Amino acid sequence: MQLPFYVVAQLAGSLLACVSVNGAMEPREEHFYGTAPMMAGGHTRLPFLLELVASAVLMIVIAIAARGSNQTAGGLAIGAAVGTLGLVIGPVSGGSMNPIRTLGPAIVLGRYTSIWIYLVAPVAGMLLGALCNRLVRGSDAFLCGTKPRAVAPRTTTPPAVGALVSSHY
Repeated sequence: MQLPFYVVAQLAGSLLACVSVNGAMEPREEHFYGTAPMMAGGHTRLPFLLELVASAVLMIVIAIAARGSNQTAGGLAIGAAVGTLGLVIGPVSGGSMNPIRTLGPAIVLGRYTSIWIYLVAPVAGMLLGALCNRLVRGSDAFLCGTKPRAVAPRTTTPPAVGALVSSHY
């Protein structure tokens, strides 16, 4: 129920940010706030694939961070993932990983070249990441393909470290 409000709020923020940047400075024609595919010859396969994979990885990091108990570490992990993924895929695709982040500049600048990459790949990547996360978390087997062994609980508590040392001297 909150999704439409969230999308409208993000789009408004993206539009406002782009209008503010345009008011503060005049971007050159070739600038598109870092989200236009940089492939020569208009190839879109690699930017699409990079946006898809980066969005899936980001979704997995977000899902893991959301389940963790340390919100600070979760926030740092998400920020590090966004920064690292942006640095890695930025030179090729612009590193959007968010459809609204690209839609705002497209509307403000009136440029819709290859916009479909940024509307389809991040959404598909996030769905793929959520599916991967669900499959891994829902399975009994993680890496080895077997069920984890049950460990019998200890019946006696081990002696304290100090008691071990004093018994030898």
